[in-house]
Amino acid sequence: MTSASSKARLAACAAAAVLAVGVGHDLLHMPLQVSDSLSLVLDAAISPSAWSDFRAHLSEVAYFRPMRYATIKVVSDLGGGDYALAYRVFHAALVLAFVLLFVRALQVRDRVMLAATPLALTVFLGIHTFLGTVKEIYPTNHFLQVAVLAMLALNLTQSKGGLLVDLALWLTFTFAALTLESGLLVWV
Repeated sequence: MTSASSKARLAACAAAAVLAVGVGHDLLHMPLQVSDSLSLVLDAAISPSAWSDFRAHLSEVAYFRPMRYATIKVVSDLGGGDYALAYRVFHAALVLAFVLLFVRALQVRDRVMLAATPLALTVFLGIHTFLGTVKEIYPTNHFLQVAVLAMLALNLTQSKGGLLVDLALWLTFTFAALTLESGLLVWV
């Protein structure tokens, strides 16, 4: 990789980070949906561990989302009592990861691609499906988690491959499939 392509990639990532931080800042000020979140937050607060939440939800009849509940418990524990802030920071971090993985997938290598990056970011962040994915305010936005995992899988497939990449792809798929039913699409 040449110095020019490194600078182009760095500039594209910087532009993406600025936009993602702006979106993340707004997310930090959005309240949790009490109707959909309160019982999950309270259950996570009294649960003994993420593993126990995971195991307890392996036998769910309606929805198979054991990793979702384990993630909620992990974020709850990291919050140290300030659950709303912990969940909002997690949400903002997912947005940042989503946008940075998108820019990495663009594989910006030169000035022409760098010049097209703001258009790609505008479409990516401005399309109605992005807004719908990001503004879901559950304790952990499992729709956004699956989108990040799909973007991670895309980035992994663009790499040179190898045993570690194959293992990472399997782990990414497994995590996505156990988080939400649409996580099965990460396989594609």
